[in-house]
Amino acid sequence: MRLFASMVIPTDTKDLSSLVIRGKSGTLDHPLVIINDVTFAVGDERDVITPEGRIHIRCLQIIGDLAVIEANGQRHQLRFEVKP
Repeated sequence: MRLFASMVIPTDTKDLSSLVIRGKSGTLDHPLVIINDVTFAVGDERDVITPEGRIHIRCLQIIGDLAVIEANGQRHQLRFEVKP
């Protein structure tokens, strides 16, 4: 008998374009970002509500104006942009 590794393909592939960093706070040692009205620290996992529905997000890294998240089984980068 042989065991084969199977690849996990996410079935929930929602559009992530509506994810926006609305703010940032915290300290240099413990930065926080607000993504669509939900506050995240590094390592936090939460559901975020978007027009397309709920998206489960895990915050992997926060560096300055950049947040690296994992959603739909893939990594994505979000940038905080100040609107004039």
